[in-house]
Amino acid sequence: MNHKNYINNEWVDAKDGKTFDVENPFTEEIIAQVPLSNEIDVDAAVQAAKAAWKEWKMLGSLDMRDLLREVAVKSRAHDHEIAEIITHESGKPLIECLDEIEWIASIFEYYSEIGRDQRGRVVAPVTPRSISMVIKEAYGVVGCIVPWNYPLLLMAWKAAPALAAGNTVVVKPSEVTPLSIMRWLEVACDHLPKGILNMVTGFGATGAALVEHPDTDKCINAVDHEAKPSGEVARWLIENREDLTEDMFPDPAVISSSLPETPQRKISNQRLLDLGITLRYPTFRDGMGLLSGNT
Repeated sequence: MNHKNYINNEWVDAKDGKTFDVENPFTEEIIAQVPLSNEIDVDAAVQAAKAAWKEWKMLGSLDMRDLLREVAVKSRAHDHEIAEIITHESGKPLIECLDEIEWIASIFEYYSEIGRDQRGRVVAPVTPRSISMVIKEAYGVVGCIVPWNYPLLLMAWKAAPALAAGNTVVVKPSEVTPLSIMRWLEVACDHLPKGILNMVTGFGATGAALVEHPDTDKCINAVDHEAKPSGEVARWLIENREDLTEDMFPDPAVISSSLPETPQRKISNQRLLDLGITLRYPTFRDGMGLLSGNT
């Protein structure tokens, strides 16, 4: 099993060689050492995803469906092995971890089919001899920051719809539970085209580098509570991102209290209210300039 970053379908160490320990929470034994990724490593992953996006977004829907369905098949084929890794790194019961593998397989099956025809729609024309269309376009590179408690399930909720929509993905797993995602990538995703699904490990600074990278076009669940204050990440997102979704934030009160009493704070509060009309997983950019969840 590889305990390295997964970038452009290759297993690589952090550029500076730094690592950190992963512990079994029950025995408190060190069970692995994984890369402590910095901005250089994140940039390598994002650039790999950006390069792969040019071909991935143009791939035929049937070919894309088959590739994503194969992820589900391979996940089930290795369910016990991956579930045992989740148990060792998270401390959860094995039966619950086995359920998690079935859930992620179902998620990839579902979105493989959804992605076949969710590309837009024809609407009633407003003038004679005309046609009106809404065309949905992929964002590009999607950054996914994953919590520790359901490391594969919460990753699949983000990565599967993003990939099915024609985006490429960079995953930053929790520093507590990176091993199951590593093994899953190794056994269930080795057939995917180079660069469409990448992973870097690290703490909050690694997640922040992914969120703030100029070529990261979309972020999902972009708050790392362990090593970077959630309000600080939220502040950066509010000031720099236009396409915010509710998955990016903790309790709105946490964000609001982290901002000074300024007009910007009032604007940020309104932005949070506006999130109620967006899709939870808006991985398409609507061709008319509207989020597809606003209708």
